Amino acid sequence: MKIVQIIAGGYGHRPKAHAPAKLIMAGEFVYLDDAEADRLVQQGVAVYGEPDEETREIVEQADADSDVPEPQPAAEDKPTRRKARKTSAE
Repeated sequence: MKIVQIIAGGYGHRPKAHAPAKLIMAGEFVYLDDAEADRLVQQGVAVYGEPDEETREIVEQADADSDVPEPQPAAEDKPTRRKARKTSAE
């Protein structure tokens, strides 16, 4: 595993197979497997980086928390749909 810093655009990081993608923007660090880190560096959108200790802890904690699903709104929180009007052709 390697830490890289995204330097151009954004990167949709998916730490687990079925987890939602997390957008990593330019200037942010992400902890990736070796092959993916090498691929991003070769494309010129990331550089290998060693953040300071505080940033490293934040990155590792964010990766550990990423498998926790985000809460979905309850059914009563969803807006109701308007019913379609009947036309004269019906």
